[in-house]
Amino acid sequence: MTIKIDGTTKVITVAKQTGPTGPQGPQGATGPDGPTGSQGPQGIQGQTGPTGPAGAKGDQGIQGIAGAQGAQGIQGNQGAQGDPGVVDTTAINNAVDNRVNKAFVDNLNVNADQVDGFEAAALEKIANKNQNNGYAGLDSAGKVANAQLPSYVDDVEEYANFASFPGTGETGKIYVAIDTGDVYRWSGSAYVQINDAVTSADQATRLATARNINLTGPITGTASFDGTANANIATSLDISSKSTSDLSEGSNLYYTDARTRGAVSATGSINYNSGTGVFSFTQGNTDTITEGSSNLYFTDARAQSVIDSNSAGFITASSSSALTNKTGNISQWTNDAGYITSETDSQTLSFSNPDLTISGGNSVDLSALTPTSLAFSAITSKPTTLAGYGITDGYTNANAVSAVTASDLDMGGNKVLFANMYSAEGDLPSATTYHGMFAHVHGTGKGYFAHSGNWIKLIDETSSSTTNLSEGTNLYYTDARVDARIAAGGSNPTISSISPSAIGNNASTITITGANFDVGSQVEFINTSTGIWYPATTIVYNNSTSLTVTITLTVDAQYRMRIENGTGKAVISSANILTVSDAPTWSTAAGSLGSFDGNFSGTIATLSASSDSAVTFSEVGSNLATANVTLSSAGVLATTDFGGSSTSPTTYNFTIRVTDAENQTADRSFSFASTFGATGGGQFN
Repeated sequence: MTIKIDGTTKVITVAKQTGPTGPQGPQGATGPDGPTGSQGPQGIQGQTGPTGPAGAKGDQGIQGIAGAQGAQGIQGNQGAQGDPGVVDTTAINNAVDNRVNKAFVDNLNVNADQVDGFEAAALEKIANKNQNNGYAGLDSAGKVANAQLPSYVDDVEEYANFASFPGTGETGKIYVAIDTGDVYRWSGSAYVQINDAVTSADQATRLATARNINLTGPITGTASFDGTANANIATSLDISSKSTSDLSEGSNLYYTDARTRGAVSATGSINYNSGTGVFSFTQGNTDTITEGSSNLYFTDARAQSVIDSNSAGFITASSSSALTNKTGNISQWTNDAGYITSETDSQTLSFSNPDLTISGGNSVDLSALTPTSLAFSAITSKPTTLAGYGITDGYTNANAVSAVTASDLDMGGNKVLFANMYSAEGDLPSATTYHGMFAHVHGTGKGYFAHSGNWIKLIDETSSSTTNLSEGTNLYYTDARVDARIAAGGSNPTISSISPSAIGNNASTITITGANFDVGSQVEFINTSTGIWYPATTIVYNNSTSLTVTITLTVDAQYRMRIENGTGKAVISSANILTVSDAPTWSTAAGSLGSFDGNFSGTIATLSASSDSAVTFSEVGSNLATANVTLSSAGVLATTDFGGSSTSPTTYNFTIRVTDAENQTADRSFSFASTFGATGGGQFN
């Protein structure tokens, strides 16, 4: 209603007052249909849709997409059509003009800055729609447009497999390979897998870039490996540049002169020196040669017996040959039959076993002779060499040595057994002379081989240690070396405290106080219930005693913290240092809690909030005292005299903080107003 006060047009809102009923005017003519009634109030907001099934727990899940807005309530019923006709308002207008004047309005204590109990300043302006620090509008489907949503709502992209990912990703986005369930982020140059074996123990982890495995040396081969399956390598062996010097000796021993010489032996007249490999022959005689069964030694007795008995029938009664009895005894026969006569010619005897042949055609069969032993010593003018006996293939010392040393000794597959054992290292022969020789020193219990003028001690599996192996470029461990290496890396970082020590599931900033931090420090949080490690999202090095990190932990739990410097020095907090739990949430809407009569006594409102632990309420500041209102830790606002000494309508603004057992807080601003009734009244229809 527009009212002129003192000639000035004022737009005011007046609380309805019941005035006297004016006289009913005469019924006018039927007027045109009244305007359509205003739209009924909007239906209540639909219920929140059911919660989707919980996804598999990841290393560090991103914030889930906001649930869809509930369906819009049904439209209210159309308002009833206005009464037809025209009402004569002359009388009521006159009555109002008579009663509503400046004094009347002043006494109403009307707050022109309020509309139906709401502060005009608290109402949103249309100009703020879809603007920064304004409010988001709804599209034709009753939903918030994508442009008004936070960036993380569409920061997860799914693809059929890793190969389907964009060639270049976007920083801050999460990429999911549907075929493996693996999750990746874009590092700026490559995709980095961020889920681990804790959430996918039955899956092989695929490398972002497959790697080649190459074998070098005598054995060569190559294979590609991407982490999803075992890699089999086809190998080739090239030993063209190797020799027996590169191969450890096994049960089949290598050839050495010493082993060969030790495997040779000799008996009888042939002697053998295994140290030098020299054979020697001791000349024997018929006394040292055993008589056989057919070729018997000559003895006078055996020859005499044959002659005496004429057992071979060399000379018979019918023999016609005449023999001349030469000077001296040529026969011991008795010429009792007159067989032997004077003979002037000579005959030549030749012997071809078993016949003794006389020149001229006669022969004597000596096979029937009975041999008798003839001592070798009885033979005079004996030869002193094998050649003297007509032996041309006999073995001499020189022959034996030459046969052993002149060329490689081939034993035809037989073993060469010898004992190259020496009591002490000093007893070993010249390593230069016997280059390649193997020997055993009993005093040390070790094997040795001769090489480059030195005896090289061999290492065995059971009794050798690093003491027996000279140190090369790969140095042995020593406490001093480790201590020096640790000292070179500087001191370990230490953790004194963090702030805050309790956070919710949203992205949080934490300040770490300690010592010995460096610009390369890395920070991780460890869930002590599951053992999963979560790296900080960002790390800012303030100085050597302060770091600032951001982290989003979606799993409520107790966490320890690990800091590792760029030098590799690290520390883990000795106990839980961070609590992640749900922060308190308000149930009571912010804003006005209503208007109450001045001097009201009783409960004004009971605030409501919840958390995953017990909560308490407290005021931020002391504005409630100006309204003479108290706040209990349970959230009850009460008064014994609302407004206290104030006698004029007043709006009181204040902020309430709710705190849970983990010392997490949530603040919310409220207001309420005192009212004082008007002294007059009026009615507006």
